[in-house]
Amino acid sequence: MIEKSETVASTIINDVSKSSDSFLNDFKCYYSKDTYWPKNNKITERVREIKIYQEYQYFAKSYRQWLYHHLECGYPTFYSILGVDFNANAIQLQKNYEYKIKNSYFSIDVIEEAYQTIKNSELRKIYNRFLKMFQNYYRTIDEKERLELNKKHTEWQFYERNKILLSLILDRHKNWELLYFMGINLFSIVKITLDCTKLELQELYNKYLKARSIQGKIRISITQIFLDYLVYKEYKAFLSKFPDLFLNPNKKYVIKKLQQNWKKFNFTLNDFQNFFLLDDPLMPKINNLVKILSKNINWLKHLPPHERTLYHVLDINVPSLDSNDSTEIIKGETKFRAILYEKYKVAKKTSETNLAYSVLKNPLLRANYDWMLKNYVILKKMQFLLQIYTLSRKEIIQLFKANSNIENLINQFNPLLNLDFKLN
Repeated sequence: MIEKSETVASTIINDVSKSSDSFLNDFKCYYSKDTYWPKNNKITERVREIKIYQEYQYFAKSYRQWLYHHLECGYPTFYSILGVDFNANAIQLQKNYEYKIKNSYFSIDVIEEAYQTIKNSELRKIYNRFLKMFQNYYRTIDEKERLELNKKHTEWQFYERNKILLSLILDRHKNWELLYFMGINLFSIVKITLDCTKLELQELYNKYLKARSIQGKIRISITQIFLDYLVYKEYKAFLSKFPDLFLNPNKKYVIKKLQQNWKKFNFTLNDFQNFFLLDDPLMPKINNLVKILSKNINWLKHLPPHERTLYHVLDINVPSLDSNDSTEIIKGETKFRAILYEKYKVAKKTSETNLAYSVLKNPLLRANYDWMLKNYVILKKMQFLLQIYTLSRKEIIQLFKANSNIENLINQFNPLLNLDFKLN
């Protein structure tokens, strides 16, 4: 299974790297084969075995964790874990260490130990001596034990290889993972297969260009992204590796069971073009929504789908939320504050008018409120979808026992939803 998957991974890396030299260079920078792992050469001299055993005893006493990592867990050598060679300098070590802390399949503790060992010149010398002992000692153990150790080592290398592959892809396309957890498979929407040619993608795009519906225009936008064949190959790699390697059985079950429910959330063409298909990270925006709401829960009655905004409370026209002209903003600020003051002065003083005035007179609060007016609906839908996918397998089973489907749960989110929306 691992060997077959390794072949698939190599094919994906080769496919992507043919279209992008930088991708291959980045991959080679952070992943390296473990050239320092022992080979199966036999030792015949008895004296040699005694010397190896003496060295083994020294490391068992002074550096037992190294024996545990390599002889018991089958971890690759520290050089391979860090993705560096024998002569790596301090700059390369620091660069790879910082990257691996965020993106490696290995635990932070293991990466930390590898880094602290290799960056210290004295410890590195001792570790190199350990590797020499390890390579010799490896040849003295019985074949069954060697095979088991090699199996563990191969698996670690396999998972690390694919973790680095996916991290490089997701670094270029920061929202693919989030969309996947929302149940949105871009290939599935536009009926793209995993073996499409450039010509087939172009023909599919030309077919969708005839569409006039919102759903058709969404398909046009998605297919246009994949006309860049490198992006197509990257998404293919993502779909091929991510679910099996990095989702536990519970998460895979939940996603499979609920994968069509995003269609009920009435995402618009604008949502796809200005959110989902851009590489501007969406998760920080969702976190910002949660942060703002936690401090301003009394805004809820004045956010969509409610039509009465804080501007309406004081009978002020809602400004354009898409203006990026700083000159116009500065010029309009003085005028706006004058209008705001006059409107508030003649308004009946209620908790609602006081709230509106206190928010709108404060430039920072007003900027946050305007941002919420513009983004609240889509971000709230996304947040809700992601919450559904945090349910456990047991909770999902109970949910479907209680309801023939999940409509009742989704209906709790009305009226932001349009359950008649279909994208078949």
